[in-house]
Amino acid sequence: MYFCNMENLKVTNEATALVTLLTETLYKVDNWNTDSGNNDTDKQSVVVVSEPENISTPAGNSTQVVQEQASTPTYFDYLGENNKYVLVLVNYPDSKHITDKDKEFFLKVISALKLTIEDVAVLNYAHYASTDINALKEYFSCSRIITFGVPQSSAVFRNVNMQDYSVTNVYGISLLPASDTLRIIESDKNKKIVLWNALKLLFNVK
Repeated sequence: MYFCNMENLKVTNEATALVTLLTETLYKVDNWNTDSGNNDTDKQSVVVVSEPENISTPAGNSTQVVQEQASTPTYFDYLGENNKYVLVLVNYPDSKHITDKDKEFFLKVISALKLTIEDVAVLNYAHYASTDINALKEYFSCSRIITFGVPQSSAVFRNVNMQDYSVTNVYGISLLPASDTLRIIESDKNKKIVLWNALKLLFNVK
C-alpha cells in the first residue's frame, strides 16, 4: 500500500504510462495526520485507483515494439572492420563465426570485388536469429547486405519481398540473399556464376 501527496504531481492520460506505472492501489489523502488517534474522517478524502484493465495503446502495438526493442542485442560479435559498410550474414549454428574452409572461399570472392575482410562485417546470424533488418542497419550502418545459407523464414527477411540471388532494395539497403551456403556454392560452378553476376550488379562491377 502506498500513500502519496497528489498536489505536486502532474497528470498524464498516456495509456502506456498508466499500464506501466499503475500496478499498485494508490490513495490520495488531502489532509495527512500522523495522529493515529484522530478519526475525523470529515477532514480526509480518499481516492482509490485500481489497476487498469485492458487499456489499449494508441498505436495498438507499442507494448510489442518495446518488448522487441528490449530483446535486440546491443552488441554483435563479428569478423572484419566494416570499413565499407558491407554486412555479410552467414549461418553456422555450431561455429562462432565461419568455418575455415568457407572463410577461405569467401575471401577469394570478395578479393575479386577488390575488397578485404577489413571492408566488411561477417556476422554469424545463427546466434542472432531474432534480429530484424532494421536493427542490423542501425548497428552496422550498412548500405549492402549479403546473406549465405540464411533461411528465407528468418526474422531478417520479415516483410521483405525478395528473390534468391537477386538484388533487392529495402529500407535503403541493397540486399542480396543467397539461400545456399558458401560450401554449396563453391562446389557448384553454375551457382558460382549466378552469385558472381549478382555481386557485380550489387557493387556496380563492369
